[in-house]
Amino acid sequence: MTEKNELYGIIISCVGGLYTVRKTDGETVRARAKGAFRYEKTSPIAGDTVLLRREKDSFEINKICERKNSLLRPPVANLDMLFVSFAPTSPEPNLLCVDKLLSIAQAANINAAVVITKKDLSEKLAFEYEEIYKKAGLSVFVTSSEHGEGTDAVKDFIYRGGNGRIYAFAGASGVGKSSLMNALFPSLTLKTGALSEKISRGKQTTRTVELFPISLAEDETVFVADTPGFSVLEFSAISGFHKEDLENTFPEFQKFKCDCRWRGCTHTKETDCGIINAVNRGDIAKQRHESFLAMYEELAKIPSWK
Repeated sequence: MTEKNELYGIIISCVGGLYTVRKTDGETVRARAKGAFRYEKTSPIAGDTVLLRREKDSFEINKICERKNSLLRPPVANLDMLFVSFAPTSPEPNLLCVDKLLSIAQAANINAAVVITKKDLSEKLAFEYEEIYKKAGLSVFVTSSEHGEGTDAVKDFIYRGGNGRIYAFAGASGVGKSSLMNALFPSLTLKTGALSEKISRGKQTTRTVELFPISLAEDETVFVADTPGFSVLEFSAISGFHKEDLENTFPEFQKFKCDCRWRGCTHTKETDCGIINAVNRGDIAKQRHESFLAMYEELAKIPSWK
């Protein structure tokens, strides 16, 4: 039971150590985190459900409720779905980065789907990438914010989720996440940026994670998050995650693992490996296995005590 000067809310943004918290009645307040969080080696992030303590005309975040999941980059908690977004071209996608974020989401117990943006720039490439991730058993949405294609499917998916769920869009700068969110929810009017012609990279317009409440119906709200573009993701940020765990973050591997001849198969170079054989047959996309090999090598360099 909470006292009269205590109430719960969800953090929707943080700028300069000042948090915007949406209370259960829909009102937003500004609050600072209690100093003790520093000693506990934690800090509130967007998506956290928190207990606020009111002191006269100000609020303090006094407790972070237990998280069902969280990401460090982008920093967001309690996600129900992460939409990993990339464009087929302009900028050219880094599939290793895409696959790493998908694996990190899986490792963090976060449901993930793929959103291919800017279909209008290359329908052929968009289809090729769609096939890679559909073969992986992932939900894939192909969209064009410019022409409004595919956006209804994403919106319907979000609306079917129900009250209180949190969705985030993550991807490299310039792939059109903010444009997609504006197409999905025109009331947001998020700032978008042009692509740099010199280096074919996006000019990052989103600086912090911010959750936007979207009304579904009376007394029903979901939250969608726009996140800063990323260029580096580190597995070392996931406590207790090792190279042996990586295979479990590739859903398409699961039905072929039992075909491996060797116990403890790494699926990297062994003969009679069920995964490698599936890649050679085309049952697993070669690009996905190449990402697995690169991530496995990266994880092998992380000290086992981490």
